[in-house]
Amino acid sequence: MRSKEDIPVQHHPAGGHITAKIEYRPIGVIHTPFKNCEGMPIQPAGADGVQGTVEVF
Repeated sequence: MRSKEDIPVQHHPAGGHITAKIEYRPIGVIHTPFKNCEGMPIQPAGADGVQGTVEVF
């Protein structure tokens, strides 16, 4: 993860600064039997026995 100091900054001629645009691109997909957040466990112990897969592009 990049720290705030690593993000390029452009200085605007009228004063102030403009931070560079950060773009996120997916690197994969996680497939689980959960279709929405309701009932989805927030800790691994709550999903004991649940199968899922990770697809990395």
